[in-house]
Amino acid sequence: MIFYAALHYTFVMYNKIFFKEIVFGDLSKVAIIFGIAAFIYSFGCFIGEYFKKLSTNRICLILLFVGFLDILAYYIYSFPLSLMIIFPLLLTRAVSGINLKARVNDLIPSNIRATTLSTKGFLESVGSIIALFCFGLTVDGLNSYQNAFIIFAIISFVGSFVIYLFLRKYFD
Repeated sequence: MIFYAALHYTFVMYNKIFFKEIVFGDLSKVAIIFGIAAFIYSFGCFIGEYFKKLSTNRICLILLFVGFLDILAYYIYSFPLSLMIIFPLLLTRAVSGINLKARVNDLIPSNIRATTLSTKGFLESVGSIIALFCFGLTVDGLNSYQNAFIIFAIISFVGSFVIYLFLRKYFD
């Protein structure tokens, strides 16, 4: 979860750059696209409750599919096709994330929940700092945002696959 959260935060932080590049620097479009993306993600968080019957394994498989489509969107790297892939993924990520967080909360005994979640948040922040730094180094090394997005999407996909292999033994 910490690994996935760190990479997810990296994508969220750098999505503005992705949006700017695919609309060729038209900042008014970037603002509109970012607003739509934020609305879609918020809506996904809102409706996440209605998907709580999804099994943990199914959610992990959905995240694998999302990872694959991330790779495709960053490979295509064009407006509006990449957005037609990214927007539904934001909704799916939000719904999946809400449900996974709820399951984690249910697994933690109430007497240590606050400490455990605080530690988890701290580790996610440290992981995000490392991921953001590595993303920057990747962009500098390759001199390409697109290639860095693709590499991080592949890492996210592989990480999601490993998480799926681990969780399928213990859940559902």
